[in-house]
Amino acid sequence: MDSMSTEEYMRYVNLHHRTPPMLGEPIYQKVLHADDVGTRIEHMMQLQNVWSTCYAIVTTPNRYHTDLEEARAKQLQIALDLLQHHMEAEFNLVSYAKDINDLPKDPKEIT
Repeated sequence: MDSMSTEEYMRYVNLHHRTPPMLGEPIYQKVLHADDVGTRIEHMMQLQNVWSTCYAIVTTPNRYHTDLEEARAKQLQIALDLLQHHMEAEFNLVSYAKDINDLPKDPKEIT
């Protein structure tokens, strides 16, 4: 450990000495990490999946919910609505329509 820089040591500590998740807290992969490969819409879909899972946990019916859980549920609902708006705004139907219109009329010509 003496040969490690402070940054390397902190990375080691973060990777190997994590505290376990709290009861009911979802376990998920890091989203929008620098090593992720994909389009912006794919990353937003992953984020939507994580937030939706969290929202489902926080709003599980037939259970008592604390004020903090209710506040988080409201924040997640607002965030999900905003994310949905951005996903719909960035989805461009024109490019797909052009690709479809450029397809040959005879299905046998499509390779």
